[in-house]
Amino acid sequence: MHTIIKGYEGTFTMHGYQIWVALPPALEDMEPRFAFYSKESLPHWTSDHVHYVLVAGNAFGRTAPLQGYSPLFMVDIHAEKEVKIDLSGQLEGEVAFVIVEGAISEHGERVEAGQMLISKTNEQCSIALDAGTQLLLFGGAPLEQEHFLLWNFVSHSKQKLQAAAEQWMAKAFPKVPGDDTYIPLPGRLRSYKA
Repeated sequence: MHTIIKGYEGTFTMHGYQIWVALPPALEDMEPRFAFYSKESLPHWTSDHVHYVLVAGNAFGRTAPLQGYSPLFMVDIHAEKEVKIDLSGQLEGEVAFVIVEGAISEHGERVEAGQMLISKTNEQCSIALDAGTQLLLFGGAPLEQEHFLLWNFVSHSKQKLQAAAEQWMAKAFPKVPGDDTYIPLPGRLRSYKA
């Protein structure tokens, strides 16, 4: 891939994550929206050779400009050196740990890049990061009502999921201007019944 970005020319690897957040039932049918927040507007700090960026929500006693419709957080962490991070009282709710680079250790187990751990509580006291580790922490308080996932669709209602799948297969969703591609619903989901 040959790319030029702000005067930089060359080949490089770019990481991207798409994080989906379920909406409370009353907001599931709201109009889509897009909000841009510059890197400079995000809370960022360094402590004990660890760099933190609060991308969304509330964590570590800080508040990001991007807030969700339920209590949530997303934190990008880079450890320069081998370090232990105490998470006690810093996060609220369930926590996903996505290891982008490096590795973390907990309870004698080592988890390396490309893996994800999930804690159902915020009682995880500490995690050990190798030098050079990049980690994404995201999560929050679970919604009161159970939600279901069907491919790219999330809802508290299985009937809504079935209707969305049928609309997708009928190509009834609005197209993105200038993009005529269509990705079929995976075969095993075509016969989904609520």
